Amino acid sequence: MELIKTGELKPGDSLPPERTLAQKLNASRATIREGLRILEFYGLIESRQGSGRRVKAIQDNERQQPLLINPLLVLESQVINDFLEFRFIVEPETTKLAAMRRTDKDLESMTEILEEVRVCNLTDEGGITEDALFHLAIAEATQNHIFKDVTTIHFSLLKRIRRGILWDHENRMVSFAEHMNIFEAIRDRQPERAYALALEHLRGIKQRLASP
Repeated sequence: MELIKTGELKPGDSLPPERTLAQKLNASRATIREGLRILEFYGLIESRQGSGRRVKAIQDNERQQPLLINPLLVLESQVINDFLEFRFIVEPETTKLAAMRRTDKDLESMTEILEEVRVCNLTDEGGITEDALFHLAIAEATQNHIFKDVTTIHFSLLKRIRRGILWDHENRMVSFAEHMNIFEAIRDRQPERAYALALEHLRGIKQRLASP
C-alpha cells in the first residue's frame, strides 16, 4: 500500500513477483500473498490473465476509504464491542468450516504466517499485521468467497484490536498459543474442536481488552 501511496508504483505499473516483494518488504511470501488479495479486493490492483498484477488508480470510493483515511485511529470502544459481537457470531463457524475444507496450500499459508508471528514475538517487534493475517488465512480456507471478503473488509478493524492487546509480551504469547491450537485443529480436520477453540480465543480477547 505504501509503495502505491508514495508513487513508487504508479497506475499501470506491473507488480514485482511475490518473491521480489517479500525480499523488498522483508516479509514472508504468505504475508505478501494475503496483502495482495486485500489490495485487489479494495480495487487498488488487478490481476490479468497472462500479464500478472497491475496497479490501478486510487479512487475516492467507499471501498477504498478504510485504506486511504484510516478512521480506525480514532475508533471508539463501542465500535470495538460491536465488532467483537459480530466476531463471536461469525468466526467460530468460519474456523469450523476451515477445518472441514482446508487444503494443503491453506496449511502452508497458515504455517508461514505463524512462523513469522513467532519470530516477531522473540523481539516484541511487529507481528500485528501477520497476527491478523492468520484470521484472513482461516477465512480463505473455508473456500467460501463471502467469508473471505467479509474478513477482508474488516481487516483494518482486526489489526486495530490486535494492536490494543498485543503490546504486552504475555498477551502476545497467549494469543500465539491460542492460534497454534486453532491451527492444529484445522490441520487435523477437527471442526468441533476448531469451533470451541475459536470461541475460547474470542473470550480471551474480550477479557484482555477489558483489562487495565
